[in-house]
Amino acid sequence: MESYQEKADTLSKRFGISPVEAMKALEECDGDILDAVGQLEAQGIINRASANYSTRIDYSSGSTGYSGQSAGSSFSKSSVNASGSVPSYSTDDSGESGFESFVKFIRELLKKGMNNNFQAERGGKIIIELPVLVLVILLIFGCAVPLLIIGLFAGCRYSFKGKELGRQDINNAMNMAADSADRIKKEFRK
Repeated sequence: MESYQEKADTLSKRFGISPVEAMKALEECDGDILDAVGQLEAQGIINRASANYSTRIDYSSGSTGYSGQSAGSSFSKSSVNASGSVPSYSTDDSGESGFESFVKFIRELLKKGMNNNFQAERGGKIIIELPVLVLVILLIFGCAVPLLIIGLFAGCRYSFKGKELGRQDINNAMNMAADSADRIKKEFRK
């Protein structure tokens, strides 16, 4: 069980308030950290978007309380604020909703799709280079897979260029696929 001082330190660090304010709120709430957070939020001492504390057990450390990450809707206990209503604490540490996080993820994914290129070469000459996003769209519509397979058997080699996908391990896998196609061609000719 955490002592009042440990709880006050956690509140102080997590919400950027003084240890004295944290201790006072804890004492007024009989050491209940969730009620103390609710009270501090109702008094306007802490920001509602930053009011995020979980009573879930962190099995990696065996403790409860703030783990540095949002656990979704963090308050499992209802507490009535000064206006008599039950506050909802559904935002994460950054104040973003789930939809905003999803949009941010999609935006980053699209940016990576445009900043990395798929390249096809034959006989040492680049015959096509296009953003990975275009390749993904073609894959979704199903027209790219047959073309890629035909290209492999026609002597094309594929690679990726760019910060995220232009890694040696990825391009080695692409070369292994081309080598396999070459072996199959040779066996078929026999």
